[in-house]
Amino acid sequence: MEFSNEFYARVVVFEGFRAKAYRCPAGVWTIGYGTTKGVKEGMRINQNQAFKLLQDDARILESQITSLAIPFTQNQFDAVGLFCYNVGFSAFKSSTLYKVIKTDRYDKKIETLWMQWCYSKGKVLRGLKTRRESECTLYLGR
Repeated sequence: MEFSNEFYARVVVFEGFRAKAYRCPAGVWTIGYGTTKGVKEGMRINQNQAFKLLQDDARILESQITSLAIPFTQNQFDAVGLFCYNVGFSAFKSSTLYKVIKTDRYDKKIETLWMQWCYSKGKVLRGLKTRRESECTLYLGR
């Protein structure tokens, strides 16, 4: 399965474009639309280069999510991709959210579990809450 244009449009909105490499809150060098692989201090790119990096990152993520062998709808696939693009595939795979989705893609607990991922140091981050609401709404097909 591949991500739809909806996935890319939402990544662009939520990540924003940064032409110059910067350290994200976790201290990781990041550039473009949230790319971290191979990013070094002082790097600069344009929006076309950033989108190409996003597509490269997305292909890897598509493969990882497809390997879960869960029969996602397109919206579910895109939403899980958006979530993983932000928190990382490993974090998702070790989460209770994943365990519930793996058992039942329509479990009523999914929304609550999804929204637990909007905290930092015990406090809700408004931007992260907005992002999680968007992802979860897409997942649930609302």
